[in-house]
Amino acid sequence: MAYYTRLEQGDGPNVSAEVLDSIARALRLSDDEHAHLMHLAQPKQHKKKPTAPPSR
Repeated sequence: MAYYTRLEQGDGPNVSAEVLDSIARALRLSDDEHAHLMHLAQPKQHKKKPTAPPSR
């Protein structure tokens, strides 16, 4: 139960697809909901901030 709680709180950065599939089945998620869950679980990619043009 503690593992699932950590997942809900976003403390599971390396969740396997198999675990997510199992959760989706247990929760009886639709295909769209399952896809959304998988998307949410993807590691966040840091976007590079655009650099300011050099001042003259």
